Amino acid sequence: MSSSNTCDVAIIGGGLAGLTAGHLLNLAGIDVQLFEAGSKLGGRIQSLGHAPAGAAIADHGDLGPTWVWPPYQQAVSKWIRKLDLSLFEQYETGNAVLDMQMDGPPGYQPLPGQHGMARIVGGPQAFVNAMAAGINDDKIHLGHELSQVSENGDGFVLEFANPPNPPNPPNPPNLPDWSANRIIYAAPLRVLAERVNWNGVLDDTVLRLMRATPTWMAAQAKVVMLYEHAFWREAGLSGRVASQVGPLVEIHDHTNFDGTQAALFGFVGWPAEHRQKEKLEPAIRAQLVRCFGAEAANINEIHIQDWATKTNICSPLDLAGPAEHPQALPELMAGAFSKNRIAFAVAETASQHPGLIDGALEAGERAALLMSNQRAATVAT
Repeated sequence: MSSSNTCDVAIIGGGLAGLTAGHLLNLAGIDVQLFEAGSKLGGRIQSLGHAPAGAAIADHGDLGPTWVWPPYQQAVSKWIRKLDLSLFEQYETGNAVLDMQMDGPPGYQPLPGQHGMARIVGGPQAFVNAMAAGINDDKIHLGHELSQVSENGDGFVLEFANPPNPPNPPNPPNLPDWSANRIIYAAPLRVLAERVNWNGVLDDTVLRLMRATPTWMAAQAKVVMLYEHAFWREAGLSGRVASQVGPLVEIHDHTNFDGTQAALFGFVGWPAEHRQKEKLEPAIRAQLVRCFGAEAANINEIHIQDWATKTNICSPLDLAGPAEHPQALPELMAGAFSKNRIAFAVAETASQHPGLIDGALEAGERAALLMSNQRAATVAT
């Protein structure tokens, strides 16, 4: 291939799945370049206050996924051990709050927890940092949104554009093209199907499957509230709320592993079109006081992450329909395409726990293995 920007494997998407694939391929000595449309690695993983790799852990909350279930998730269990990460239990001690009417008092009763549910010390960002540490910085390209891919002999040419809101302006007006022997797609399937010019590289059957696959939690909004101390625990409450009133339909204790940062988090039940911050934040504060009393008004920080506004994660199709958990896709999507030179690695393509952290790890491993095997077969011939 003639371009000066060449690599063996191009990975599109810097979430956990893409990083897992990149980490493994880099360890195998394969030339990898990873391209992420956003301004940071991690995709749907976003932690607050997390210290850089190698520094003291200062995790303050997760605006993306939080939980893992190691007894039931093989990939999570394996990588927790390999990366020497630590776990702690989700706090569930005490009564939960039942928030069922706006004008009446809340109810209180224990609610069953989920067996095996745990949190990662340092948050899921600890996975991201550890995987990224295995890839050289000069192989990671932020602010690169794939716009077009085409075949070129035995490989592919990839064209990139600046995303709608460039992460580090001013970006170059024209990002350079790259040539790659093989490609791993680790970005949300619907976004890829809608926004990339494929030039016949993928057939209509695959593109239809991509459009039909919801991106887990893409249209969700999550809120983290930081407090001086966990006053709800002192009152004998678990921090958990089940609400039919909202705006938060669920609330959970989100205090970090050593108790140095008290926090609650919740999932927003309002539709995306009604989540304007000037309306949502006062309603959240009122709900917290209704559920926990006047002390709940003393919030040190409130962080609202509306994933529906992230165009490199949430597609119009995700906004158009009800939230639904992705189902296991046909085996076709777990294989390789275009003479075994293309593989998918986003979490929704996992055979177990699609869309979850475990699914991202599984999908990244599978894609790395497919590309390693294809390279070995090519060298052998």
